[in-house]
Amino acid sequence: MPQSSSDWQSTGPHQPDERSEDDRLPVGALVSYQQISLGMQIPGNYRWILYEDGRWFLARNSASYSGQKGDFESDLPTTPTRTLAPSVVREVEDQLRAADFLNLEEHHFDPTMQDGARVIVTARLDGRVHEVTFDGAYLPFVDYLRRFAGRHGADAR
Repeated sequence: MPQSSSDWQSTGPHQPDERSEDDRLPVGALVSYQQISLGMQIPGNYRWILYEDGRWFLARNSASYSGQKGDFESDLPTTPTRTLAPSVVREVEDQLRAADFLNLEEHHFDPTMQDGARVIVTARLDGRVHEVTFDGAYLPFVDYLRRFAGRHGADAR
């Protein structure tokens, strides 16, 4: 059953029962990434969540998905797609810190964008959760996060 991009974080079975004060990100999670097609190619939708202990969960729409824009065709998996090394988790955190993520405006928009993707990044740093939406306006750390799934989950479904 498809899930909308606005509610996926509160329904996935992979999440611990314990909730943080901020339900945008489960307890123990460092960052979540959602890429939602705004063009004709809905199958490009994918999302992942990385926990501080290295557990990484990835879900992608299949090439045959024909649901509504903004939907994901499946929940995140119940077991980690991969368990990543502490050095990888530190690298992701370093990228967020270098971008001064906690101080970014909540929405970045490129008014010239005619087709592309919405990227939603939610991260916890220093006990604070912050979420930023990018509509065609990408900063270097967003490109790093976009390539993350390709580097760590190329053969995962």
